[in-house]
Amino acid sequence: MFHRVLPANSSEYNRAEREYTFSCNGFGQCLDFLRTHYNIIDLDRLQAHAECMAGLPDRAGLITFDDGWRDTLLYALPELKKRRLPAVLFLATGVLDSADDRWWQDALVEIIQSPGSLEKLESSLNIQVVESESRKMRIYRVTASVGGMMPDARRAFLQSWNAHSATGRQMLSREEVRNLDLIRVAGHGHSHIPLTALQDPLVDLQRSRIVLGELGTEADVMSYPHGAVNEDVRALAHLAGFAMCFSSAPVLMDTRVKWVSDIGRIHVPENSWTTGSSGIDPAKLATFLFFRSHSA
Repeated sequence: MFHRVLPANSSEYNRAEREYTFSCNGFGQCLDFLRTHYNIIDLDRLQAHAECMAGLPDRAGLITFDDGWRDTLLYALPELKKRRLPAVLFLATGVLDSADDRWWQDALVEIIQSPGSLEKLESSLNIQVVESESRKMRIYRVTASVGGMMPDARRAFLQSWNAHSATGRQMLSREEVRNLDLIRVAGHGHSHIPLTALQDPLVDLQRSRIVLGELGTEADVMSYPHGAVNEDVRALAHLAGFAMCFSSAPVLMDTRVKWVSDIGRIHVPENSWTTGSSGIDPAKLATFLFFRSHSA
């Protein structure tokens, strides 16, 4: 699972959330590792196996991206093309029609990273803090509250916190989605608000399917935004028509058995877990990827 790929000398890279951002060079090194140690498959082959145990090669791997960043087209796709590797983009369909260059959720992440800002946001949004609640759940609630604002109000609210502006459009447009070539497009919610924090997640899921249908993409495949899922959300996803759902659980899938659970994905960072002095360290990346538990 990847998110962003950007030139290391760009201002956008320097401002991006480091945990979810690869340099172009590091991403290329990572793809070379994956091509060496995995048999990379496309979504069609995975769907066929999930539906009728059609069989997969040993060490099968699927490359995925989340959200719908424009740099997936500009910088990740060329690296995939060099190696003729297919991939899947899980697209938060609401980003396509945004009038803003900067994605509001990227601005919110920047604000939250500032010490003490989460508490200030909760106070500003009149969110009652539950003492036993995790920081992650608190962020989900803040995201849902800001996401529920009308676009003009949300824009003004985020600007009041002095978040940086973008140097160009961050997210894909509808036309650009049609130019992704080796990258198949599936769902990632519409608003990208954690489905567990929405009052009516079914509406968000249905809107996502409608837009995916308009684009002619994979309208029955999705991954959960932020990896947030519970049994209710899982049931609603299937009710909305998503037959294949991916989680953010970092587990390996046993291809010898019929899958009854969501398909796990391992988020890969470019940090001390995976890199050395010369960039991606094959031994570190192998340790990071190979020694994972299997899905129950």
